[in-house]
Amino acid sequence: MLQGMLRMSICAGLALGGATLAMADQTADLQARVSQLESQLAQVQKTQSDNWMTERRAEEIKGLISEVLSDADTRASLLQDGLTAGHDGKNFFLKSNDGGFVLKIAGQIDIRALWDMQDDRSDSVVQDLNGDGDTEDTVDGVDEDDVSVEDDSDFGFQTRRVKLIFFGNVPGSQIDYKVQLATDRSDGNIYLEDVIIGRAINDNFYISGGKQKLPFLREELTSSAKLIAIDRGLVTEYFTLNRAEGAQLDWSNNDNLKASVAISDGSNTEISDMGADDTDFAVTARADFKVMGDWEAAKDDVAWQGQDNALFIGGAVHYQAGDDNNADITSAVADYFAWTVDALYENGGGLSASAAVVGGHTDYDSSAAADRDMYGIQLTGAYNIDDKWQPYVRWEWIDQDVALAGIEDNIQAVTFGVNRFVRGHNVKLTADVVWVYQGDVISNPFGASVTSTGLGTSGFSSAEDEDIIMVRAQVQVLF
Repeated sequence: MLQGMLRMSICAGLALGGATLAMADQTADLQARVSQLESQLAQVQKTQSDNWMTERRAEEIKGLISEVLSDADTRASLLQDGLTAGHDGKNFFLKSNDGGFVLKIAGQIDIRALWDMQDDRSDSVVQDLNGDGDTEDTVDGVDEDDVSVEDDSDFGFQTRRVKLIFFGNVPGSQIDYKVQLATDRSDGNIYLEDVIIGRAINDNFYISGGKQKLPFLREELTSSAKLIAIDRGLVTEYFTLNRAEGAQLDWSNNDNLKASVAISDGSNTEISDMGADDTDFAVTARADFKVMGDWEAAKDDVAWQGQDNALFIGGAVHYQAGDDNNADITSAVADYFAWTVDALYENGGGLSASAAVVGGHTDYDSSAAADRDMYGIQLTGAYNIDDKWQPYVRWEWIDQDVALAGIEDNIQAVTFGVNRFVRGHNVKLTADVVWVYQGDVISNPFGASVTSTGLGTSGFSSAEDEDIIMVRAQVQVLF
């Protein structure tokens, strides 16, 4: 019996131990499940929080967009008829929906690299050799105010042209306007190059006033953005009337004839006050006849592929009377008469050629100043290859009519160059060489300077210049 009771006790103990172990395993399993559920709950809570933040952020963005659109509508409502803007393939523009108001914006950038050389160039300059602040001393037998500086060549870069142009019309008035700003190549200062207001009288007549180019030389009237060479020729610079303040009347028969007459302050005059110019009056007239082709072809010297054959013949005269009251006291009073005849030919095969003959005649009031009869000839030829390359050559001759000992009266020069049209004139690369192989330059007092740094020189002295060679390269961008 005792043995039976012992056996029962052992069995009970074993059963109790097994139950305890089973309960421990169940507890561990429950704890693992609780931990897993807590982790899942935390993830759910984070997801819900992120969704809430995303929804809140979306609502805030929607509110901001609504405010911007509301503000834009408010601003647009200030324009009674609305406004459109864009680019028409040539210029940026702002335009009213009815087309009554138009403002166009254009620009030009010409940047150059230049190298020039002159044989035996010698200039007299003033220097302070001993550094005492006095430039009138003699140092080692040399006068400080007469030091000869020889420098046969010069190289540099030039921002030749930077222009910003605004033009368009005033609604309801039939008035056109143009304001052209440019930078001075020597210091970058901005100045007013053109300012014009005008109005069409009818289909044939147009009247304008302000500061603009006088209707004289064809190459001067050709936009600088569409020149055949890097810059205008020596003949053009020598005889140009350039810009003046005045009024101009243009006439066209809408077919093959155009004419212009201008009354102005005279050649090469800037914006000035009353009495500040030395001209009593000046009148300029030009006529152009289209023998064949389209007037659009006359805007440059490029025979674009596929265009019709074109031939234009033109001529102009200019006269201005000197003003005794307002003349510069450093120069004699003179009347000036100038004339020109020119022609331009282009064909669909790429060939273009132009010619110009110019004359300028001075008549001084004082017998102490010698009158001059000056003449010039300019010939240009070019060939356009597939609207990509255009080699060109230009020959020029000027008779200055100057009777001075040791001065070569006639100037002769030749230019060789090539244009690379990347995108027509809008993006164009040009390189050329100018060789002035004869002549000593004596400026025309009614023209511009042939030795201008704008043409690529280093500002050579005006007289007794030997051979001058200029190598020029330019990139042009229009917008």
